[in-house]
Amino acid sequence: MKKQTMVIFLSAIILLGLVVALGEAWNRVQVEAGNLHTEILVEYGEFVEQVNRHSMGRFSVEEALAAFKASGIGGVLFKEQSLDDLARGGQLQVFRGAQLLAASKSGRLNDYLPGFAALDSFNPYHLYVEIPEPALWERVSFHLRSKVPGTIIHQEPKGPEGASGNAAPSCGGILSVPLEEEMLSEVGVGFPRAEMESVLAMGMNIYLQIYGWPGDEQSIPEVFGDFQELPGVRGILFLGANLPGFPGHTALAASEVDRLGVPVVTIDLFELQRRPLLSLVRSSAKKEVIRLHAIPQEERDLLSRERALSRYHLAVTERNIRLLLIRYGGKNLYGLPWLEENTGFVADLREGLAAAGHPVGTVLPYKSSDFSFSRAKIFFISAGILAAGVLLLFRAGMQVAGLLLGAAGLVLVGFLLVAGGKIMGMEGIDLARKGMALAAGIIFPLLGLSLYKCRFGGKSLLKALYSLLAISAVSLAGALLSAGLLAEMTYMVKLDQVQGIRLALLLPLPLAWLLLIAGDETSLRGMARKFRELWDRPLFAGTAVLVLLLLAAAAVVLIRSGNESPLVTELELRARSFLGELLTVRPRTKEFLFGHPFLLAALYWGLGSRLGMLAAIMGMVGQVSLVNTFYHLHTPLTISLLRTGGGLALGIILGVVLALAPKILCRIWERLPARGE
Repeated sequence: MKKQTMVIFLSAIILLGLVVALGEAWNRVQVEAGNLHTEILVEYGEFVEQVNRHSMGRFSVEEALAAFKASGIGGVLFKEQSLDDLARGGQLQVFRGAQLLAASKSGRLNDYLPGFAALDSFNPYHLYVEIPEPALWERVSFHLRSKVPGTIIHQEPKGPEGASGNAAPSCGGILSVPLEEEMLSEVGVGFPRAEMESVLAMGMNIYLQIYGWPGDEQSIPEVFGDFQELPGVRGILFLGANLPGFPGHTALAASEVDRLGVPVVTIDLFELQRRPLLSLVRSSAKKEVIRLHAIPQEERDLLSRERALSRYHLAVTERNIRLLLIRYGGKNLYGLPWLEENTGFVADLREGLAAAGHPVGTVLPYKSSDFSFSRAKIFFISAGILAAGVLLLFRAGMQVAGLLLGAAGLVLVGFLLVAGGKIMGMEGIDLARKGMALAAGIIFPLLGLSLYKCRFGGKSLLKALYSLLAISAVSLAGALLSAGLLAEMTYMVKLDQVQGIRLALLLPLPLAWLLLIAGDETSLRGMARKFRELWDRPLFAGTAVLVLLLLAAAAVVLIRSGNESPLVTELELRARSFLGELLTVRPRTKEFLFGHPFLLAALYWGLGSRLGMLAAIMGMVGQVSLVNTFYHLHTPLTISLLRTGGGLALGIILGVVLALAPKILCRIWERLPARGE
């Protein structure tokens, strides 16, 4: 087959893959457009604590909750109570076995702790719990027997009547558990049913956040059966990274979550919980997930009202968050001013979300059934990415290697899609998806550069602009192929994500340098000769500076990638906020301020100077960042497209200024009067 025919064939495969990917992307857009409602929550225990601290007797917890509901709160999150919570609330007492043993030996036990006098012996390595209230005893003893092996019931609660009918002191129930004291805050003992019924009567939804425990075939159904009897539950969250039964009984826990009939709620930015939750969700039959965002109270204390509102707003509009757990402002306010400050905050948040197209209402989960799960579609999209890789190698003069690698890649993808079991810790289909998405992020920016590398130095701003748009279009094709490849619920809610993103950010930079150094050479032998000539050249100071600048640029790209960048200054945060208000969707700094302007300038200047080569390599940062934007599947696809378009538009404006700056500065310099005149 002739080379030209092969290029047409490869282009057709790329186009086919792109069509399939666009179909998946369009389905994703429709799913996102049908899931816009949000719900604002408070956590019950924190709410009670804040009201008791700030009310000054001016209003009750019920009155405050009614005021918050009127402002826009739609649900209440109940965290499962722990032994430590109940002990601090005075609802039970916890004693060390060694303490009780010492009191018993000294004969002081009956004087100080008469409830324990009937016990024959004490284990110094156990904790002893006394619970006076019978209903609380039933709940706590049930959970401890189910969750903590070795729990011993020593005494059931006794009423205030003696056997003869004469009044006798009531006696609490006593049990012992083989726990260390620091574990008191890590063992869940159920939920306060009366408070939940009160919240439900106010017309608010209820969400549960439960503790994990090792669990077995008996305890997991027992405990989840207790949760199933709780009223009005709309979703379930988990406390900490240890989920019930994980990892040995994840499938059983997932089936119990299915039996509850409510979606799993994931907590934004809680990375330790991501892998256990992914395993739980993929083991469940329903596979329904809602994302929640919260600002920790200690962080909320440091944020201004506007900054906190902005955080919540961005979480909803740009990260597919649908539940917002609010924390409280006005820490130095008391009485009605505190209530007005926080209900006003909720009202402002509700109105801002409604104005952005996310009204407060019934929240819908993202469902796995919303997305077509087809290995054939993944294969076709992967074939398009591999065809682009072959075409890139063709452009580099490696036709035979390209065909062999492309064929091998296609066989490998096919094997991964049909093979069962895990490979490298991942299911075969996930490995194929992630590997091909990562490959697209490396291949397509380089393919665009190789197609238009002959356009550098045209000395026409219009032609340079056209070339930048064309290169960006090729990169966007790779981005859309990746987005179609990963159009699945677990990626959208960030339970799963592409690994090796930093590799896709960095690897294209040195490869782009090699492509540009090769120039017009299309044979492997000719390129090898050019690289040998380059290697044999003496190292001049200018070249050394160029290499150092490239390394510095790579370091900046690497460090600034991710959610928490240590190089983001307060000034940049303000600039980001301004751009977000100006353009609705803030473009990425790496693109509009760094990549696109330098690439446009390099296309205009050419590669004949060190400055032009440096600008071209730095300009590729914008292209790899463009593809990287679409790896963030938790960001709505329309937002990613708007962000890309905004970054390109701003980058072109700045690029025109940068491209013409040397010429303008030279003319100004020439018109300056010479010294001595």
